[in-house]
Amino acid sequence: MDSIRDFATVEQLYRTFLDTLRALCPQCGRPRERHSWRARWVVWAPGCWDRLALLRVRCRVCHTVETCFPPWLVPYEPAATWLLVTLGHAVAIQGQTWAQLEREGAWPRHWLRRHVGRWLAHAALWRTLIAQQWQRWGWPWPAWTQTWRPPVGTRLADWAWVLVAWRWTAAALAISPRGARLDLAAIWSAVAPQAWPPALVPAVTHWGRRLRQEGRPP
Repeated sequence: MDSIRDFATVEQLYRTFLDTLRALCPQCGRPRERHSWRARWVVWAPGCWDRLALLRVRCRVCHTVETCFPPWLVPYEPAATWLLVTLGHAVAIQGQTWAQLEREGAWPRHWLRRHVGRWLAHAALWRTLIAQQWQRWGWPWPAWTQTWRPPVGTRLADWAWVLVAWRWTAAALAISPRGARLDLAAIWSAVAPQAWPPALVPAVTHWGRRLRQEGRPP
């Protein structure tokens, strides 16, 4: 995401995401309508905070209202996922310290520990959740898992595995006929796994009543 140089690009990414959404309610199959917009602060680059308008849609039949979160934005997490992944990579794989990131990127150390540190702390749980998602889809263990080794100098092997697994899953969905039959929630969760660890996302989110019960994003 180094190509993102201004907030207008982030807004265009969100508009592109909205173009991929289906207008029908996944529960009852009837059309959903635009309900409102919700302003959301987003950290999209070091030191860059801007308010992004998130679309909320409503199904009058099911009495549900859902906020349309793009796959690169997590409820209750201000930083875009491309920043969290980049910073996590710097710590877990490149071996940088909080002090180095603070000096090089002007990131407050307390912010790094609160937002990036908790993602890294759940890397092992994430690895388990991804494997469980493959089993739910009926996927066998991919061949690369038999020979995979973390990069030399890696401080957190589970985090390195998760990054590789995300890329492999997204690529498999793109070329597999099964990918065409998976709903948007499954494709979303392939890039940012289905069941976010509870410590990262509270039980009550803005995903809507039905989605909270299912425990997965839209």
